[in-house]
Amino acid sequence: MVIRTLHTLLAKVHSSRTATLTLWLLVSQLLAAGVSFAVNIIAAYGLDPEQRGLLAFYLQIGYLFTTFLLLGTEKPFLANVQARFPPAVALLLRILRPSYVIIATIFVGVLGVYAFGLAAIAAPVGLVGVFIVCNQHLRIIRAAYIASGDLRPFLTVIVTTNILTLTFAVVLAILQHGNFLTWLLAYVVANIIATVYVARSSLLAGHDELLQATQIRSIQRQGLRLLPASLGNITLFRPDRLLLPLLASPADLGIYIVVSAALEVAVWPVQQWSDSKMRQWQQTKPFTNQRLRLAIVSKAALGVLGLAVACSVVLFPVVLWVLPDEYNASLMLIVPITCANVVFGASRAQQGIAISGNRSGLVSTAEVSGLFVSVGAYVVLIPLLGGMGAAVGSIIGNSVCFAVTELGVWLSRGTKE
Repeated sequence: MVIRTLHTLLAKVHSSRTATLTLWLLVSQLLAAGVSFAVNIIAAYGLDPEQRGLLAFYLQIGYLFTTFLLLGTEKPFLANVQARFPPAVALLLRILRPSYVIIATIFVGVLGVYAFGLAAIAAPVGLVGVFIVCNQHLRIIRAAYIASGDLRPFLTVIVTTNILTLTFAVVLAILQHGNFLTWLLAYVVANIIATVYVARSSLLAGHDELLQATQIRSIQRQGLRLLPASLGNITLFRPDRLLLPLLASPADLGIYIVVSAALEVAVWPVQQWSDSKMRQWQQTKPFTNQRLRLAIVSKAALGVLGLAVACSVVLFPVVLWVLPDEYNASLMLIVPITCANVVFGASRAQQGIAISGNRSGLVSTAEVSGLFVSVGAYVVLIPLLGGMGAAVGSIIGNSVCFAVTELGVWLSRGTKE
């Protein structure tokens, strides 16, 4: 009976493009989550809290600018484009052409800073600039896979990137290399393969299957409407890494990041699942079906909660028995960070439903509202409570974002009725 059921499930996966995409996106995200979890622990073992905090801070700057330079176009691209892998990559490069002008400007600024003898500033900023390019290309690879269903290049890039990241972390920890710049360089080198594959795919594509200029402009316009939501998304999810070093200290962030980074991996698979379902939700229309929408959002919340509990079970003994005693204080943050992540994961599914229902403006409004409220909470709470203040601020901001989206959905349904 069990074997027959397994065969039935596998047959459904193979017969459904959406199911196949979802499966491999979840597998890739679980791999990335596992490696991120391990590297987070290894980095805490190999770096003191201050250097660990600086590494987390500059990586967060890189992720934030990557999101900005994608110009909000990922979700409109996924909702509207279906093409082979090389043309999909080439199309995204055309859509994102303005972002490369901004990247070039950043590098010119870095060279200017270095020329004035400020190498201490130019070195981390330059490394972050290269990391932004590589990380943007990694996101392009992911989007092209969803649009094309071509697994091989996507899987090659994801597996290679994660293996290199883990290998470099282990080597640096064994060598006890305590400078965060070396660790940042390791992240850059591990992500370069994405740039290689993007360049190769762009050359192979030529002008095959590219959209018309009017369609490209349409995706860009949708992206600009979603850009505030995209920035609010990442800022709401990782506010601690931006504000803790500024309102407290890099050492406080170094202690906090052990739990924060370990538990954030619980959100990643749910986010991948939500992105892969958007085209299907355009047809099933959960935006107008309250029962279906509640089922989807509940599934996302329970998925995040289950993964967070699993991560916590592993994290607790590691912090107590493996890491230096300075990191023990981070354990009291497990519960509030888990609560913040559960609300955040539910809102990702909720907003994916809104975008599939052509309510991009609602998503941006919700994200910006949550962002402003959370920033106010951080400014008040972090100086008083440190890392606990950042965790509570995240709960407040994520809850506001969820509530505004829910209110917008109800108002939209009421208007239609």
